[in-house]
Amino acid sequence: MHEVTQRRRARGMLSVAFVATALLALLAFAPLASATPDPVASGTTTIKLDQKLTQELQQFGIKLSALKPAKLKGRTATFKVTGGSFDPTNNKGTLTHSGGLKVKWGKKSVQIKALELNTSKKGLFGKVGGKKMKVATIGGAKFTRAGFGVKATIKKLNLTGNAAVALDKKLNPAQPAKSKGNKKGKGGNRASKSDAIPAPFKANALLGSATSNEQPSTVALVPGGSMTFALNADLATKLGNAQVKINTLPGTTGLPSNTYAFPITGGNFASTGTAGTVQSGGGLSLAQNLTLSNGTKLDTNITLGAFWYDLQAKTISVEVSATSTASKELNLGALGRSSVADVTIGGVIADPKTRSVAVQNSSAVLQLVSGEVLNGFVKVYAEFTKGSKELEALKLGNEAKALKAAAEQAGQEALQLKAENKLLEAAAKQLEAETKGAEAKTKGDEAEAKLAEAKPAGENFAKANAIAGGQQLGLVSFSGQAQ
Repeated sequence: MHEVTQRRRARGMLSVAFVATALLALLAFAPLASATPDPVASGTTTIKLDQKLTQELQQFGIKLSALKPAKLKGRTATFKVTGGSFDPTNNKGTLTHSGGLKVKWGKKSVQIKALELNTSKKGLFGKVGGKKMKVATIGGAKFTRAGFGVKATIKKLNLTGNAAVALDKKLNPAQPAKSKGNKKGKGGNRASKSDAIPAPFKANALLGSATSNEQPSTVALVPGGSMTFALNADLATKLGNAQVKINTLPGTTGLPSNTYAFPITGGNFASTGTAGTVQSGGGLSLAQNLTLSNGTKLDTNITLGAFWYDLQAKTISVEVSATSTASKELNLGALGRSSVADVTIGGVIADPKTRSVAVQNSSAVLQLVSGEVLNGFVKVYAEFTKGSKELEALKLGNEAKALKAAAEQAGQEALQLKAENKLLEAAAKQLEAETKGAEAKTKGDEAEAKLAEAKPAGENFAKANAIAGGQQLGLVSFSGQAQ
């Protein structure tokens, strides 16, 4: 099928039992899988600078300003969250920010930017004067859910020793104060070390408190919920005409009207419905088992396991395996994950209060190659129809030959009886010869008629039940729960 993402791993049959065992194992362990960090899309971090700190900086004549797009109003600095990843189940992750702060003392200044809040390492990291370091430690952090995202409230941000040294080194002139009354050249304008300007930045100094709000671009889905697939009625009829039976793999529930429910095993989802991949277990097996009148078996099985719905690519992909004794083209073995249908996304539901997500009635259309593969069932049955009629014609032809031979034998016997002057017996035998000859001709005509029907019958079936890319596969919906 289309866009095979893995090389063929094996040739021959991938048994349904093997698939079933693998899927059951997946479903058994899925609820125990560790949580997954969600990629962060947006948010804000607000830092409330400590009042004592700002007063001390003012006394030194140190000024703070914001680097756009950050904002600084009074003692409140606001930064846009631009990325990172965060796990709402254990509150571990990172938040990156744009902008920063500029610290100016006299003619010297230093920038603090590329800020990253890392709750796993309990620190605020960034670049101080271009050098990466841990700017502050965080303490007293509390986390609450905010829709699909998280709100972090940090009680204390304390300056690290490395950051304090870097700031002081960049900003402190380290020049002694001039002594009043001393004149140049009379030994007075060099002061003692005790007259040096003190360092305004100290290790572990309280910078303030902070609040961060983040919203993810996609949220991880927890195992549970279901994906439903309603097979298009016309396609179901064509497959049925080709004697294809649809069987469910373990984990799949068959519902009325050719509808099937697969258990959601994971994946992710954007609240807008424009990104993410919803993963499900279970699957379907399409089996066609035909037997010709001479005992020849034509068996084809295509397994479509683990339906995945890619909302960004707008495709449905499955794990494909195909085996066939009827067609070399269908005896493909295990193909790996392949895209089989293009999807028009239906109604999107994303409730941040309950963190439930759903997409309703997405229309799935067969891709070119997947249409050709399914049409393989139709071609096989068309050949089966043709072959069956050809075998019937062959049988009738053989019967006609046998009757003709019997008629010829009876005719010879009639001549012999006539030569022996057994006229009544000769007449009876001649009548038998004529009767068998007539039966032979009838059988021969029937054989020719069947043979004439064979090819058109196969062609007519193939034409009436053709499956191709662009035809409706069905409707896909799902409902699940974000972590």
